[in-house]
Amino acid sequence: MKRLLATLGVVLVAAVAGAVASAPAASAHEVCSGTRIDTYNVRTSGAGTGGTHYATIRLYYSSANGGTNCASLEKVRWHDGTTRNDMYLEIGLCDYSGCPRPSVLVSNHSPNGYLYYAGPVSMRSAAKRCVYLSAHMYSSRDHSGTRASRTVRGVHGPGCPDD
Repeated sequence: MKRLLATLGVVLVAAVAGAVASAPAASAHEVCSGTRIDTYNVRTSGAGTGGTHYATIRLYYSSANGGTNCASLEKVRWHDGTTRNDMYLEIGLCDYSGCPRPSVLVSNHSPNGYLYYAGPVSMRSAAKRCVYLSAHMYSSRDHSGTRASRTVRGVHGPGCPDD
């Protein structure tokens, strides 16, 4: 009986360890609260449909704290959990459409690169303000290789056109 219980214990520990080890990595849509209001593809050609799709910016809005915009940058290429890529994401707020680079920005970058996503970055007191987003991702970790980028200026506020 002791041998059976010991064997069952080893099997149970192995099963639990396997379940923990195989748990999926967090995806970008889990790191922001609120409602997703838009997505933007980050491509080697910038905006539009040309070039290679490297990542996706996900933009969320919550009414908390006077309105909060939150963004994350999720990898589409090299999303295997072993490849680290140089990724950069920033968010800012503007008072009008077509805003230039805002003076107040929040950014996210790591010298070690990212396995799955960069972010989140968020701005409070965002109600009735336009959003500025800028992101880039390189095909390598050391800020070299092919670059994909996207900048979105003045969206999701009164008088702000969609990019």
